[in-house]
Parts: sequence; structure tokens; C-alpha cells
Amino acid sequence: MKFEVDNFTQAFPSSLISDTEKIVSYLQNKRHAFYSNHSFQILLQQETIQIPVRTYLNVPANKQFSNFPLTQQQMLRCIYTRHHDGFIRQSMLQALLEHPLDYFVFPYLFQLMGEYVVEILEIIEPHLNQSNQKLLIQFISENSRYFRTIESRIVSYWNEYYRLQYPDFKDYVGYRILFKLKNLVQNNGHDSNKMHQLNTDQAEHL
Repeated sequence: MKFEVDNFTQAFPSSLISDTEKIVSYLQNKRHAFYSNHSFQILLQQETIQIPVRTYLNVPANKQFSNFPLTQQQMLRCIYTRHHDGFIRQSMLQALLEHPLDYFVFPYLFQLMGEYVVEILEIIEPHLNQSNQKLLIQFISENSRYFRTIESRIVSYWNEYYRLQYPDFKDYVGYRILFKLKNLVQNNGHDSNKMHQLNTDQAEHL
């Protein structure tokens, strides 16, 4: 499916529709090239949103989007974390994490966890902490099947790209991310069955 700029009205919760419309208008007025052949669905507070797997947007000169209110800045940074250029994804992630995280950011954050750029994982890991605990748990609970997919990707990318550097999966940043998330869920009385068993067994058999 071709994911056009207008489809971004589905990429954030309906409660943000006025903000989303302003962002879409900005992207259209700037005539950014935008194509993505695939998207994925996520639940946010029981509402389905649809996010492109990859975008091919032209990067604006003002990467901080300082002319926008903070919420809209963060939404634009979320969009650019789907950019085809890993350096753009990384810079937008860093800008996102300079501010407290709203729930709408978490689908974009988790999608980045399931990608191959280890530098991005290293940026994310310190933010999987107590201050974001409630929203992390909520997101995993709502999207347990999607989380299992992200977990499998972390293990697969370690095996494909980083196993020589980190022969023991437990030394890899992806393992630390999964371990932190598992502990957040288990230590707060949530049903650990909703979260896939930490994939150390899978890693050992690769």
C-alpha cells in the first residue's frame, strides 16, 4: 500500500487530530516526497493507529521544528524516526528523548528497538526507566503480539550483525533492553504471560 501524506491522520490518536492536521498541512505545503509501501498497526488506549514502516521525506532545514508547539514538534520527530536514513532516525530520536514522553511516542520508540542500528538501541536503553515505567507497561500490555515481533527482531539482528562482537547475547544492548522491559512488567504485578518469555533460549540455539 502506498502511504501518502494524508494517511498521517491515522498515525496518531484521534485526540490529536487538530495537531495532526497541522502537521499534514505543513508536509503538503513543503511538497515533501513521501512514499512507503508498508505500514503497521498499533493499539493506543484501545484505538488503532497506522504507522509507515519507512518514509522518504525531504528533511527540513529547521530540524528542531521550532515554529511548532512542543506536541507538534514531537509528532514531527516521530514521523522522521521512520525516515529511510538511519542518521536522520537517530537525530530525531535524540531530539524526542530530550523531553518527557507522551504515550503517542511509544509506537515509534518500540519500532526503533526492532531495527538493526545498535547506536539507536544504545540511545534508547537509558530511557527505559522508572519515569517511563507506566507507559512502557501499558504499551506492552496493549500490544503483546507486536512486542513479541520486536523481541524476535532484536535477537535476529544480534545474530546477523553483532554476534561476532558480542558472542554472548547477554552482553548485547538488545538483551539489556529486553531484560529491563521484562523486569518492569514483572515487578509491577502485571501478568508476565502477556509478555513473551525473554528470548535467551532462542539466542542460544541460533
